[in-house]
Amino acid sequence: MTAEPEIRVVYVEDDERLARLTAQYLASHRVDVHVVSRGDQVVPAVLRVRPDVVLLDLMLPGGDGLDVCRQLRARSDVPIIMVTARTEEADRVLGLEGGADDYVPKPFQSRELLARIRAQARRARGEAGPRAERIVVGSLVIDATTMQVTIDARPIPLTTSEFALLHALAQRPGRVLGREQLLQLLHGSSDEAFDRSIHADAGRGRLARRRMTARRDASFHTGSSAPLRPRRRFRSLASRLVALGIGQLVLLALTAAVVFFAEGPHDAAYPEDKLTPATVANLERLVDAPAALNDALDDLRAERVELSLYDEAHQLIASNVDPPLAIPSRPHHGHRPDRGDARPERDARDARSEPRFDPGDRPAFDAGGPPRGGRRFLAQHRLVISFRPHGMKGVLVARGVHGAPPGLTGPLLVLIGGFVILVLGALITARWIVRPVERLSRTARALGSGDLKARSKLDRSDEIGELGHRFDEMADRIAGLLATEKELLANVAHELRTPLTRIGVALDLANEGDAEAARASLAEIAVDVSELETIVDDILTAMRFELAPGQAPAQLPLRRATVPASEIAAAAADRLHARHPDRPLEVTAGDAPVIHVDPVLFRRVIDNLLENAHKYTPDASAPIELAVSRDGGDAVFEVRDRGIGIPTEDLPRIFTAFFRGERSRSRETGGVGLGLTLARRIVEAHGGAIEVTSTPNVGTSVRVAVPATG
Repeated sequence: MTAEPEIRVVYVEDDERLARLTAQYLASHRVDVHVVSRGDQVVPAVLRVRPDVVLLDLMLPGGDGLDVCRQLRARSDVPIIMVTARTEEADRVLGLEGGADDYVPKPFQSRELLARIRAQARRARGEAGPRAERIVVGSLVIDATTMQVTIDARPIPLTTSEFALLHALAQRPGRVLGREQLLQLLHGSSDEAFDRSIHADAGRGRLARRRMTARRDASFHTGSSAPLRPRRRFRSLASRLVALGIGQLVLLALTAAVVFFAEGPHDAAYPEDKLTPATVANLERLVDAPAALNDALDDLRAERVELSLYDEAHQLIASNVDPPLAIPSRPHHGHRPDRGDARPERDARDARSEPRFDPGDRPAFDAGGPPRGGRRFLAQHRLVISFRPHGMKGVLVARGVHGAPPGLTGPLLVLIGGFVILVLGALITARWIVRPVERLSRTARALGSGDLKARSKLDRSDEIGELGHRFDEMADRIAGLLATEKELLANVAHELRTPLTRIGVALDLANEGDAEAARASLAEIAVDVSELETIVDDILTAMRFELAPGQAPAQLPLRRATVPASEIAAAAADRLHARHPDRPLEVTAGDAPVIHVDPVLFRRVIDNLLENAHKYTPDASAPIELAVSRDGGDAVFEVRDRGIGIPTEDLPRIFTAFFRGERSRSRETGGVGLGLTLARRIVEAHGGAIEVTSTPNVGTSVRVAVPATG
């Protein structure tokens, strides 16, 4: 007599053989297992069976395991154990936060799985029955009736939400409750407002970090480095450095010109050039008009002529210089004394107290004038002319003024300005060249420390910009290779874990069962070993044809032979008929050319395409078409079916390794997702191309073209 089941379990697993073996093992330990193979069937099955524990796989047809877990948590408190081949830490965290009570990776030990099922069932049964209105945990007392919490008889003030949260946790000791479970317990649904309030601080922190990053990026691109951006007309670094040097010289020349015109010497002004007879006559007429006379004297002063007018008593009439110019008392060295227009200089007191100079008649103006000299000559030379207002005999004393002396100010300014320009130019050049190099160095250090998202993002069009662009391309390739390697290892591990798990469960059955069960288990193990061999062979073949950039087809390891395309098609049709005798197959070989290919590998391509057409055509009476033809210089193989088709969003990914059209890696159609990947790599290794067109619920057409030889 068979004992009554101790525990009821709903096992959600799309691998039929693994589910059957696990159910058989658990049944031998008084665990009643109800197997569900699709995600959209889990909730109805749980509500119908009312199990003690749910075993849930993550990757399922008809719904993702995490979504199914959330749906269960909204309907039931049944313990959930996730049993999956996904072993990454992130997957474990997502599973537990999504509502799972336990997480068991494949391959698992059957005894350990049984122990975990029993432990979860005990906890669930401990919560059965009416919930206590008063919960006591040590000195903590939670009274659900009065909604009061006390510790050592001292009341603790709590809000309604805080009390509900504490009460929910106290009712489930030892249980891990995810965020969505808590929201469900507190609010009866996933309250979006409450959920957002929980993560408000984290959201604000992330927003602040993004803003800081944006400011840093903006300051880098628009701040002090903005003037260093080169003009597009100078693309090479050498030409820009030359242009920068020329620019520095131009700035230096401009600085020197400004200093020269601002501080440089002016031409000397000689009085005999300014005091023409007409000018002297005009001054004589203006003696009776002091205001007009002063204006005329100011005009001469503006022309750098200092002038003093004396009457016949040598009394000052007017002057545009203070102190007035003295009347010379003795001849000046270098003057012609017979001219009588210049006398040796004496001060104003001598001129007034000892008047010995009598200009006599007005001298004639000499076109050549007195000897010209420099600044010292102008300072000592006096031009004396008879001045006769109203007929009296006066004297006009004039002196020219030289331009402002440059002294050392001009040269010093030129020297300092040039030095500043050269230093600034050197700093700008160094900053312009070194900053991007430092940025590349920081990016390289970040990459070396494991930050695969680090990029230089240099916005330049010269050699350094090209270096940064190539560096970022290299970083992208490295990140892509590492991501591909990680994904490949994860996918390979996933595909190997399921058959290894089946082998482990089968061995446990063989150890604990009778001879008949042992023989059945050995048969299961043989099938799994064969599947493992197929997976390993597919992976090795895929790696064999992982083409390196720039690798020529002639360098690939192919054993080519010249064969008619029609023979390859006929042999593939025979093999499909042997595997699936009930499947109609229509073969058309018109003007089939001869091709030079590796027969073994190319046969694998056509077999994969025909097998896919059979798997994804549910109607067993729907025929599959295989056509061979010539298209220019190519031989074309085309496989058409009338199956379920491929969704448009999945078409770009169908050649990705381990990708299946269903999100869940369903085992209903078999395979591990390497068929089309291998097909494309083999075809491309032969210098050909493969194309896929598909319409959902209508059918799929795959076209393979390889070069023909005759």
